[in-house]
Amino acid sequence: LPADTLSTLSEKGFTVSMWVNASLNTMAQSTLFEANSGDSKPSTPMTRISANLSCQINAGSYVNSSDFELKRNEWHHVAYSVNTKGVKLYLDGTLVRSTSKDLSKCFDTSLSNCIQNATNISIGSGLIYGNEDVRDVKFDDVAVYSAALSTKQIDEIYQQDTLKDPQPEPEPEP
Repeated sequence: LPADTLSTLSEKGFTVSMWVNASLNTMAQSTLFEANSGDSKPSTPMTRISANLSCQINAGSYVNSSDFELKRNEWHHVAYSVNTKGVKLYLDGTLVRSTSKDLSKCFDTSLSNCIQNATNISIGSGLIYGNEDVRDVKFDDVAVYSAALSTKQIDEIYQQDTLKDPQPEPEPEP
């Protein structure tokens, strides 16, 4: 993704939202989304979410969803929202885990490790923890929002995408 994807964030936070279909070949720690400031080794600022539905920001706030897992070979909507008050993790429009923690330093642009300085931003690959890049994963509707969306907003995104009726392809005229 562009290096400036997170550069304009404010203390309103951010949300990463995506549809994911991971195969059985995808390792649990494989990165779905990652942002950090290193090109060859991970360094803060950082944020990530992995296939085992764990997410974090600047290693200061970590959310792991041990009660829920990303079922393989099925499409699922995954999202995580981060703001100065903590991290929330969603699966298929439902809040599955959250942590409350003062994360105001993560958004303080006077600090060198503020999340706005993360420039190495990727989907399906990452440097943190040295895990391998994802294998056999399909992504759709990846979005980064410049605010921590509410539970209602996340559910609306999920519902809107799941309720869409595919439009049939128009028949070619003879």
